[in-house]
Amino acid sequence: MNTPLLDGVKKTALRHVLITGPPGSGKTTLSEKMAEERNLPVLHGDGLKPPPGLQFPGTLAMREHLRLLKKPHIVEGSQLLGFNPEDLTGHELVVLNPGEKVLVERLVNRGWYDSTGKHWKGESSRKVTKTDVKKFQRILAEFNRRRRGGEP
Repeated sequence: MNTPLLDGVKKTALRHVLITGPPGSGKTTLSEKMAEERNLPVLHGDGLKPPPGLQFPGTLAMREHLRLLKKPHIVEGSQLLGFNPEDLTGHELVVLNPGEKVLVERLVNRGWYDSTGKHWKGESSRKVTKTDVKKFQRILAEFNRRRRGGEP
């Protein structure tokens, strides 16, 4: 399958570092550290808005941003979990997953925004946080399955 992202990569031979994983997995922290070490700019997926009805918030917007980049970047975001294996070709990929228990604790303590924009934080958010983390664990498992060519 050919995508606009691949067209841009083939023509310019860009190689980005793509960092993905569920919310709270450490993508932003790692991307800032890698950007400093490699002297590269960072593109953060936070704030990219999904078209209505898409399962992976911001995937199309992330593809478009990547297509427009003129030089290599560190690119981080959960939006990358919606990419197809072809979208990842030619890039360095880092997938973070510290596990469900760690993610729930991080998100309950630091707070997070759901897909509707509602802010959740503290012990009163634990139940909904667990539900959301489980959803992202399923999305991550599907992403990894697609990367391996459909193997379980």
